[in-house]
Amino acid sequence: MSYFEIRKASDIKGLGAFATQDIPACTILDEAQVLVMKQKDWIQIQDTVLYNYSFEWNDPDESDDDDWEVAAFAMSPCEFINHSYTPNSKYIIDKEKRVITFSTIRDIASGEELTVNYNGTVDDCKPVWFDVEE
Repeated sequence: MSYFEIRKASDIKGLGAFATQDIPACTILDEAQVLVMKQKDWIQIQDTVLYNYSFEWNDPDESDDDDWEVAAFAMSPCEFINHSYTPNSKYIIDKEKRVITFSTIRDIASGEELTVNYNGTVDDCKPVWFDVEE
């Protein structure tokens, strides 16, 4: 069951994910399979637009091994969930299962934009690599 649709959020944000119905807190939106990038491949794409859709898998500074897995892409429409410092959803990376699970952290009204904190934890207010539109 799809709880959301992808549509334009704003000129700055681009596309976003919006609830198509009321969604209760603690609802799993998706358990996304991932495409994991190794260091040797990541070097080729890290300076492209794909960077904006990646999840840190392992710290690239921890190894200079070309086979070191450093980034992942969620093979899911959840890739279009935008950032917020006051998110209504979260994601959890499971490296063993090789999935990223997206779920709500509070009730979400139909039509509301779904958001996560790109820093990986709900209350992390460190700056991100772009200007944030709340």
